[in-house]
Order: sequence, then C-alpha cells, then structure tokens
Amino acid sequence: MKLVSIVAVSLTIFLIPISAHAQMLGKPAPVAEPEELPRARLRGIEVGASLEFVRPFVRNNTAFSVTQGIGTPVTSTDVEDFNWNYQPAFQVWFATGSPCGIGLRAGYFHFDQGSRTSTQTLNPAAAATTTVNAPPGLSPNQGAPNFVFTSPGILLRQGIGEDNVTGQSAIRWQAVDLEGTLQQNWGPMQIQFSAGGRYFQHGHSILLELMNFTGADRENGRLEADQTFYGGGPTGSIAVRASTPDQRFGVYYSVRGSWLIGSYRRSATFQEATSGPALGNQHISSTSQSKAESALTGIDSELGFEWRPARMGGQVFFRGAVVNHQLLGANSASQREGNLSLFGASGTLGIDF
Repeated sequence: MKLVSIVAVSLTIFLIPISAHAQMLGKPAPVAEPEELPRARLRGIEVGASLEFVRPFVRNNTAFSVTQGIGTPVTSTDVEDFNWNYQPAFQVWFATGSPCGIGLRAGYFHFDQGSRTSTQTLNPAAAATTTVNAPPGLSPNQGAPNFVFTSPGILLRQGIGEDNVTGQSAIRWQAVDLEGTLQQNWGPMQIQFSAGGRYFQHGHSILLELMNFTGADRENGRLEADQTFYGGGPTGSIAVRASTPDQRFGVYYSVRGSWLIGSYRRSATFQEATSGPALGNQHISSTSQSKAESALTGIDSELGFEWRPARMGGQVFFRGAVVNHQLLGANSASQREGNLSLFGASGTLGIDF
C-alpha cells in the first residue's frame, strides 16, 4: 500500500510541469505590433514648399550690338548678350488623395529676377568709327535715325563728353495649376498621373540707358521695352517614384507639359533729353504698343530624391532635385520668337496630414 502511494505521488509531481508546459505550447505566442511605415499612397492632405536656384537660358538674348570700323575698309558687328546668375524661385503646393488613389493637386510657381548689368563706353575718338545700338526693331521710332536709342548720342556727335551705355533685362514667370490626380502602387514603385489646367503669365523686359554728363551739359537717353504673355490651357503630367521597402527613401522623376493659349502685349518707350549751354534743352519721347495672339508650350521636369526621417513618423519629408522649366515659342523683350528655360536645383520641405 505504501508502495502504491509513493508511486502515485511521484507521478503527480512529474506530470504537473508537463501539463503546464503543454498548456503554454497550446497558447499562441504574443505578436509585436509592426512599426507604422510612411504612407506610400497619399490618403489625406499633403502640403509643401520648394526653394529653387535657377538660371535663365534665353534665345534672342541681345542687350545691344556694337559696330566697329565704320568708314574703314573692315567693318564688324558684335552682339552682346545679357548675362544671368543663378537666382531664387519658389513653389508651393497642396494635394489631397483617397484610398482608391484619386486626388486633387493645386500649385503655384513664381520667378521674378534681373540680369547682370551690361556696359559699353564711347569717347570722342571711338565714336568716330563705332556705334552702340539697341536690338533691331526695339525702338518705337525705328527708321528715324536721329530719334532712336544709339550711341554716340546727341552731345557726343558734337564731340562733347563721353557716352556710358548700360543695359539690364528682367524675366517674370508665374504659373497657377489645378489638376486631378490618379496614383497607383506596385510594391516599392509608385506612379501618378495628373491632368488639369494652368493660368500663366510670362514677362520679359529690357532697360537701356545712355548717360553723358560733362560739366553743365547733360544728356540722358532711356529705352524701356516689355513683352508680357497672359493666357492658360490644359496640363498633363506623370511622376514615377521608386522607394526602399520601408518607404523612407526614394528617387523620383516627374514631367509636366502644358499648352498655353493667350496673347502678348508689347510696349516700348524711348526718351532722350539734353540740357546745358552747348545745345540748349531738348526732349524726345516716343511710345508704341501692340497686341498679338500666341500659343506657347511649357515643359517642367524634375529628377531627385525623397527622404522621410523615421523619428518624424514618416510624415515630414525632404526632397532635393535638379529642375528645368522650359517655355517653347516664348518672345524675348527684343524678339518675337525664341525659347526660354530656367535650369537649376531645388530643395523641398513637405508634410502629410
């Protein structure tokens, strides 16, 4: 009897931990909550701002022409173009999206900068064989030799003083976009299409000045010319993004095209005034204005990277990119045909809500 009791107690002691271990094996292991990844597809609101440093590249970018050797067997004409630095532009946008990938995007781009100053100087000796002229067709009274912007001016043609000629140009570029978007994802690859419309303004102006201040005799000539486009039209774009598996880093490329229909408004004003004992007081003034229908083609492209820091929950993102804004068929201030582009780099800060 004692032997049976001892065996029963031993089995009980042995089987209790086995039973408890079996119960633990039967329970599912606790599962750790996965870390929330940045959203690969926009499902909410996104806002951002970009600061760009771009340089204009302009076809038909003449500041003035210099003709040398007048009255000699060898005559030559050199064209001096305006020179541009890299200068700031900015862009802001707002976008919203849904789980099915359909959304809306609105954006605004602004550039308004001037060129470096171009200069020419004529003294009485150089004025005998050299002239400095405005781009052809720019002066409102073209065809009247004594009433156009040119050096030697009125005083220097009489052998008085020295002409200092300066030129500056400015470019304005404003675009407002409103588009519907469709975004689809394939693993780490995302692609977004958009279509909508753009309101666009583009202006290109030139200011040329002639100054000759010699004692009591003074001469000042001034030519201002501007061509400004107002219009709008349809846009379409495609953007492709490839990301790492955690969506924190990616590279992207986007291109947007626009067809803009509108009109150019052109104006030119020439004024020249002299004062002093040599020639007395004189004042010349002339203005011309015109308007012409036009159609432009815009191409905006961007190639860069995107980074979403983990400590910010993937909602804040930074971008760096190479950008190029092209305008085909754009008028410059001195010509009625040509192309214009703004090329440079951009930095972007954005946030998802």
